Amino acid sequence: MPFSGGLANQQAVSSLDTTGTEFGNLSLTLKGLLLSDDSSAVSAGLAMVFPTGADATVTFAAADSLEFRNNSFYLQPFLAYYRQVNERLFHQFFVQFDFDTSGSDVRYYGAGSADFTSEEIRSQNLMYLDYQLGWWWYQADADERIQGIAPIVELHYTTTLEDLENGTLGRAIFVQNARRDILNLTGGLYFQLSDTASFKVASAVPLRSELDKLFDAEFSVQYERRY
Repeated sequence: MPFSGGLANQQAVSSLDTTGTEFGNLSLTLKGLLLSDDSSAVSAGLAMVFPTGADATVTFAAADSLEFRNNSFYLQPFLAYYRQVNERLFHQFFVQFDFDTSGSDVRYYGAGSADFTSEEIRSQNLMYLDYQLGWWWYQADADERIQGIAPIVELHYTTTLEDLENGTLGRAIFVQNARRDILNLTGGLYFQLSDTASFKVASAVPLRSELDKLFDAEFSVQYERRY
C-alpha cells in the first residue's frame, strides 16, 4: 500500500502544522521479457497509476480556499536493457514516459461560500532516463550467506516534454514555460543474499541547481524478496 510522509493534504496559511502521512496513488505494472541471451536482456512494460490518493485543500487567511481534486490517471510505458559485459562488469539502461491521460480539477471557493470556480489541469508529460554501472567486487558460492557484493553508480535524468499550463484561479498562479531538467547521481553497494533476496544501501545527490534541484541529499536502504 502506498504511504508517504510529507506535506499534509489539508493546509492552512495560518497554521505551522504542515506535515502528515498520506495514502498515495496505487500503481499496477505489467512487464514482459522481449529478448534475452546468456549476457543480455531487453524488457518492456506499462505502469498504470490510479488516483487513490487524497484530495488536497489550502485555506487562506481570508477563509477562502483552493481545492485540488485528485482525478489524474497516468500511463507510464517503459523499455529496459541489461548487459553483463564480463564476469564482473555489468550495466543497464532504462527509459520511461509519464502521461497524465485524464487531468485533475482545481476549485476555488470564496470565503464562506459553497460556490466555486473550477479549472482542469494536467501534469506535464515527462521522460525518465536512467543508467546504472556496476562491478562484482565479491562473488561466492550459493551456500554462502552473502553470494555477491557490487558497488554501483547511477545517473537519473528527468525532463518535461512540454511547457506547464498557465493561468490564474483565485489565488493560484500557473507559471508559463516552466520546464524541468533534473539530474541526480546515486552511488551505493548491492548485496546478493540468495537467488530471491537482495539488499541495497545507497545515497543520492542532485547535480543541478535552482528549480532543477529538488533535494539536498538522500540516503536509502532497500531490501527485496522475490516469491
